[in-house]
Amino acid sequence: MKQEAEVTEGWGVQSQSSIQKLKNKIRLLRLVSRLFGTVLAGATLYLESRTLHTFATTHTVKRGNRGPWARQTTLWPSVVLVAASGITLFFGLLTMMAYTRSFRSADRVNFYGTIITTTIEAAHITIWIIVAVLYRTGKTGHDLWGWACSPLAKKIEPNFEGLVDFSRVCKRGSTNFALSIANPAVTILNLCIWILVLQRMRYVKMQEKQEQRNSTLAPGDC
Repeated sequence: MKQEAEVTEGWGVQSQSSIQKLKNKIRLLRLVSRLFGTVLAGATLYLESRTLHTFATTHTVKRGNRGPWARQTTLWPSVVLVAASGITLFFGLLTMMAYTRSFRSADRVNFYGTIITTTIEAAHITIWIIVAVLYRTGKTGHDLWGWACSPLAKKIEPNFEGLVDFSRVCKRGSTNFALSIANPAVTILNLCIWILVLQRMRYVKMQEKQEQRNSTLAPGDC
């Protein structure tokens, strides 16, 4: 009986150690995911804010009886992108600040913000997919990105030399579209790995229960 108890206790300690290691891996994966998401959101916010600032400071300028931008400029694609990246950056920084204190406090921030972690990840993925689609479909030629990449913008660019660099605005828009796709892609990858780790944790717990049952069986019961 004493030997069986020692075996059970030994397995329990080993199992708890394995579970704790898996939990640490999950926390690390979530940290990496949030770090990447925060960096991507910050880069997107910076680039698109520069484009909006360029528009705001130049759209009233007239040269050759016209301004540098489309006559009926559509701003909503840029506004949506800035809003989404700003919100993502804000909550990402909150979580990262919590991680500087402890993993547990970061989990608490995450819990109070969304109740269930998987719900947050799913919402994050969905929102950024929608943002990427809206930003791309909003490229009609009247938006900032579409206009900067249009042949007409290149044609009038010499008239606004030193005021607006349409090639840079075009590149920023293309970069932001790529970042808006990368943001949910990173979260999807992290979520897939996270699910695999959770499955492994459940398997370890099931093995622990099975070993405990076997250890409690008398030799005659076998």
